[in-house]
Amino acid sequence: MYTTFQFTALAMGPILMLAVGWVLIWIGATRTPNQNEVLTRLLKALGGAFAAGGICLGIIVNAHVLSLFLIAAAIVITLGAIAKYYVAERQSLIWVLTVAAERNIPLESAARAFADERNDLIGRRASLLADYLEAGVPLALALTRSGCSVTPAVQLAADLGHYTGTLGVGLRRASNDLDDAEVTLRAMIEKLFYLLFLIVFGLIVVTFMMLKIIPVLAKMFEEFELELPYATTQLIRVSDALAAFWVFPLLGCCLLFAVVTLLCYVGFSPRQLPLIGRLWWSSDCALVQQWLAVAVRQNLPLGEMVRMLAAHFPQARIRRRLERASMSIDRGADWRDSLQASGILRRRESGLFKSAERVGNLAWALDEMAQSGLRRAAHRIRAWTNILFPAVLLGFGAVVLFICLGSFLPLVNLINGLT
Repeated sequence: MYTTFQFTALAMGPILMLAVGWVLIWIGATRTPNQNEVLTRLLKALGGAFAAGGICLGIIVNAHVLSLFLIAAAIVITLGAIAKYYVAERQSLIWVLTVAAERNIPLESAARAFADERNDLIGRRASLLADYLEAGVPLALALTRSGCSVTPAVQLAADLGHYTGTLGVGLRRASNDLDDAEVTLRAMIEKLFYLLFLIVFGLIVVTFMMLKIIPVLAKMFEEFELELPYATTQLIRVSDALAAFWVFPLLGCCLLFAVVTLLCYVGFSPRQLPLIGRLWWSSDCALVQQWLAVAVRQNLPLGEMVRMLAAHFPQARIRRRLERASMSIDRGADWRDSLQASGILRRRESGLFKSAERVGNLAWALDEMAQSGLRRAAHRIRAWTNILFPAVLLGFGAVVLFICLGSFLPLVNLINGLT
């Protein structure tokens, strides 16, 4: 039998070897081409050897079932760290392009300078981005073709900034605006993962009790001609029904939630999910209002801006509504009434924008309402989390109380019956 220290060392050994291997490979990959090429290759080879050794040791350690949980957790953490690192590096590239656009520096020169400073994946993609820009490809399309994935706000800024001449302003605003709704929802998903762990661990405990403990208690009660407590009989019935009808759907839901939380943890945006994405409705509408404010400041026709938004907005559900609004504007309708009829603006927002246009501060009103929409989206997610999470925890507490009563009452009744 392994001691606790030996088991922990065996379980964490493969992870540490993989981490060391990844660090050595990363150091070798980030060295510039003018540095010692022999040392670079040696670092990469040594990192590959450590990574391969970690994989082999992990396969050996996996003979112990409990080590799978530690290895799975370490893999998730490693994937999350790598994803967050690449997100931060992509953000650095966007900042370089933002400063270049604001100071009228050619974007291809800025991307090429960024690529020359590094020899990793981000550097290669930045070099490819510079090639596309030198060939005359627009920034938004060049970002897509080079594999530089960016947020929807940055993608929209790259698209519309090319047509409106506000690329620097658009990129800076998209980079500065922290999506509070997405941060809040990620916190909610972390709580969901905690609840998921409780469900899985509870199922394991209940399964063990129903297979090993409850049958022994039932046999003892039968031998002493005693009657099982009501809570215990109900626990047995619920467990039988769960095993017969609900175990596979419940495990399927747990697996689905596990995949979703894992994807969110490693950098996948929750707004791409079918139902959860609707929580970003206010932030998407706020993004439309921000670009309408840009059009007002640039003296661009608002109908033309709505048409461009309908062609380039990242979310399809917003594009369809903007297309209906654009067609209504082309038929002569007011842009506020058209956006209100399509669901982008609310009635009070439409009235506010009409008043703001009469007094000459429409751009300010659009920006203020956009910021209010972003805060509203975050508050809505936070409110639902604050309401549902305690309610779910109370439900778990009731289930635990029911299981405890069904498990320990037989012992009390058995002692009382024997005395």
